Amino acid sequence: MTALDIVAVEDWKSAYAPIIKPTTSWHIQFQKCKRFFLTCSKTNYVLRQGEQSYKIEINVKKPITKKNKSITMLTPVVIPANQLIPKKAKITDVSNLLKKHYGEQWRDIKTLEFYKTVEGRRFYEQADINEDIAEIPSDLCEDGFEDVNLIVMIS
Repeated sequence: MTALDIVAVEDWKSAYAPIIKPTTSWHIQFQKCKRFFLTCSKTNYVLRQGEQSYKIEINVKKPITKKNKSITMLTPVVIPANQLIPKKAKITDVSNLLKKHYGEQWRDIKTLEFYKTVEGRRFYEQADINEDIAEIPSDLCEDGFEDVNLIVMIS
């Protein structure tokens, strides 16, 4: 088992936002496509092609990056371990779920030490943190897309 505090977590969302076009401005209709082709060119452009059918290829390949940007410009920032503190409401909800599933003595179960630590850190060490700053980013994916099964072919 790997300790979570030694795993590097990178903030990809804020890294790609100034470089990669949002899917709403792509030349293809993202939700209608069943197949996607991603191709890396010699000039470090990543080209995308979306097909609405499994048998026909009619769309052209265009870059996913913004003008004068290259995919090599992506440099995500490492988020330090144990720096993000969830909101009080989120911790309360998780505590209630653990209590409902494991009973009143869930804090005594060794495999649930992580939740006990997060709960303690929030209530005792960081009690005066502003709620807006303490929010874990929950919008890691772009809005407006339903979960669909996609086949992505990378060449």
